[in-house]
Amino acid sequence: YYTYSNNKLLKVREAITSSYRNEGFKDGTNTNDDYVYDSNGNMTIDRNKGISSISYNHLNLPNTVAISNSEGTGNISYIYDATGAKQKKVVSGGSSLIVEYAGNYVYENNNLKFFNTAEGYVEPNGTNGFDYIFQYKDHLGNIRLSYSDKDKDGKIDVLRNDADADGDGDYAHEIMQEKNYYPFGLEHKGYNELVISQHKYGFGGKEEQNELGLAWMDFHARNYDAALGRWMNIDNHADSYFRWSPYSYAINNPLNVIDPDGNDIIILLDKEGANSAGHQAILVGSEDTGWVYISKDGSADEDNPGDGESRYVIKPFNTLDEFKKSNHNFTVKDGKYHSETNGEEAELTDNDFVKDENGERVQRFDDAFRIETIKPDGSSTDQASIDAATAIAKKDYLLGMCDCSDVPSAALGVGEDSKGNKLQTGEPRWYNHTTFPTSVYAKLPSTKHDKIKKRNKNNGKKVKDF
Repeated sequence: YYTYSNNKLLKVREAITSSYRNEGFKDGTNTNDDYVYDSNGNMTIDRNKGISSISYNHLNLPNTVAISNSEGTGNISYIYDATGAKQKKVVSGGSSLIVEYAGNYVYENNNLKFFNTAEGYVEPNGTNGFDYIFQYKDHLGNIRLSYSDKDKDGKIDVLRNDADADGDGDYAHEIMQEKNYYPFGLEHKGYNELVISQHKYGFGGKEEQNELGLAWMDFHARNYDAALGRWMNIDNHADSYFRWSPYSYAINNPLNVIDPDGNDIIILLDKEGANSAGHQAILVGSEDTGWVYISKDGSADEDNPGDGESRYVIKPFNTLDEFKKSNHNFTVKDGKYHSETNGEEAELTDNDFVKDENGERVQRFDDAFRIETIKPDGSSTDQASIDAATAIAKKDYLLGMCDCSDVPSAALGVGEDSKGNKLQTGEPRWYNHTTFPTSVYAKLPSTKHDKIKKRNKNNGKKVKDF
């Protein structure tokens, strides 16, 4: 039984009276509210788990969790980089543990635990070698089966009830771990519980944080309690899902929808680009998966700037901050370009950039508008947007027909929002622009940028500090 105050969960009472009441959700013996929150909506106390306090940083990510229960007493502390990516976890009390995160590489107590691959992960085998672990995931990205051909015989050896299930006579067991889940992520118990290699990742492919009985899942931007089907913090994109509680998981539809980190398209505008006609480019991705920058920078034919082979660039960036510091976000002098016709970056020196009165480079893009690209089923249209925008960027440049403003149009044209609506491209409108010959009618990127913002206002927002 759940008790709420507005969207905040206050109490949960376990209705089961048998011995199974200690499985999954564990109901503590307290008379006060089970859960307490701070002014930002972050949970600070969970009396059922014995959490007496949680402190948060400016990104609403937990700094320190103080906890005491039957599984131990101590603190769990976290260190993040400037983007909020977790770098270190320190567990003091109980079985002390230090976990360090270095990209795909994870270390425990200063020893390499594993590193991720496209098909699973690799872990040390204790004999100065490594074992390659493959993983099977279901349609929601949940890790269901981990297996490894450790004896390298080309088969996955299976034992069932101590019987040689695959019939090869070696009685080996190369199924490392099997996991099955209830809809909101709580793991099944009571069958197929043999664990050859413990891998603390499962539902949604996310890290399971079970130290000191914490039982959270780390989804990067927030922490999740699968026993309750609730987040511990408010959704950063709550304004896009105003019909739903900001604490609910996957809009309460976990069989069809996942709750990813949030992938987006960012439409960039340089108001003074192209002789003040403006220039548009895009970034597609997220802070967790990285970004792809796509820009069609103009014609390589200097005698006919409205027609010719395109200068374009398609470049990955790990974070928005990395992009902001790159050459592409600063204005170059007349006659200089950011890219070449083969899609590579142009070689530029510091003297090629426009400087302000303080000698600092002038930022190129004046505005950035971020649009969510998560479909109702939880999947993202990012790759389709990247493919469509890339195809336009590579085509020959033709002012008014295939220019910079067609890159965001192509990306948005294949995108969907969380309600299943097509993203709005700011449909082409034609304008007379006196900077060019009167016979040429250009789609002004500045005007089109404004239309894109207005038509996607329900699932988009301005990027601050851009």
